[in-house]
Amino acid sequence: MLISIHGDPLAGLGGIQAGGQNVYVRQVALGLQHHGWEVDVFSHWQDAAAPAEERLGPKGRVIRLAAGRKGFIPKDELYQHLPSFLRELKDYLRRAKRRYELIHSNYWLSGLAGLALKRELGLPQFHTFHSLGTVRTRESRATRPVPPRRLAAEREIVAGVDCLVATTPEEREDLVSDYGARYEQIALVPCGVDPDIFSPGERSASKAALGLKGKDVVVYVGRLEESKGLGVLLAALEALAQNDAHFPARTRVLLIGGERCERERLERELDGRGLAGWVWALGAQPQEELPRYFRAADVCVVPSYYETFGLVAIEAMACGTPVIASRVGGLKYTVIDGVTGFHVPPRDPRTLAARLAEALADPAKLEHLGQAAARRVQHLFTWPRVAERLARLYGGVKAWDTQGTPLSVSF
Repeated sequence: MLISIHGDPLAGLGGIQAGGQNVYVRQVALGLQHHGWEVDVFSHWQDAAAPAEERLGPKGRVIRLAAGRKGFIPKDELYQHLPSFLRELKDYLRRAKRRYELIHSNYWLSGLAGLALKRELGLPQFHTFHSLGTVRTRESRATRPVPPRRLAAEREIVAGVDCLVATTPEEREDLVSDYGARYEQIALVPCGVDPDIFSPGERSASKAALGLKGKDVVVYVGRLEESKGLGVLLAALEALAQNDAHFPARTRVLLIGGERCERERLERELDGRGLAGWVWALGAQPQEELPRYFRAADVCVVPSYYETFGLVAIEAMACGTPVIASRVGGLKYTVIDGVTGFHVPPRDPRTLAARLAEALADPAKLEHLGQAAARRVQHLFTWPRVAERLARLYGGVKAWDTQGTPLSVSF
């Protein structure tokens, strides 16, 4: 049983709350099926037009629960719907007479639901946080502080689950220092990319296919929200245009993400900043279309204030595109400064502008970085490798003692 309340694995990406977690859950569900697991994903029924149940691979399903109300609910408001979600999930289990061997919950909301089921059904629980409240508070400097109930819930989850799945070494250290987790309770399993979709290509041909022949190309992929740092990137681009009158003529910046209303708002902002014409708001794109943009780009920019892992970074790297990323969270692990891309301080448009100008001025260096980036992803960050690690981890369930304590959760 995979629980991902606000991250439907079949939802279109690039929307308000459809990003890395959706990809993670989908790819884990599909990958585990290759290792003999049947996988049901329970999620909130965010799209009222979607069916109640939908196939996800040959031995997997997505099961959507209204939790009292079908239709989009911001994840910050889903906490109050948890009791309804649990009631409907238990009703489903009684009707379907499905039996599960383990629970893998995702994000703190799902973790709370998983804990309740763990206690009632006596199942082992694995948990991936995707985002930690303490770290988000430190690194994002959010205008809206992380609610105390979330921090309390995360501590309860750490204390109650059998295995925590950390995606980076830094997240593992944060779980220990901030939440009192035990090292032996934590398994390090990074996120990945689909190597059949994300792979290197010939850059000049990719540019020509998008009508960008002869241009320097920069790509940003992500939700259009403050914490993703898009405003920092736009400020950096303004500075570059002011310092070099020829920069807009030779450069195209592709902004990928956002639903229609967000894209229209972004286009108005680009016009107001004097960036219209050479900075393109392309809106959300299907994941299988992203490689054509990554392969055409000379560099991908990930200017986030906070990232637990940074899935976009490794998707770009898998396509042979170096990454300029904020020196935060998982990006410090996925992107190696000076080897597969560059780190810049978060919230610093001046430094980002300087690094971007310097990088675009040295195509040979970018090519070298891109090749190293692709090799790093192929070695460490592919979904088949992730699924293999998780399947091995789940396999340890058979060695659990009578108290339900895992004999070992480390690799």
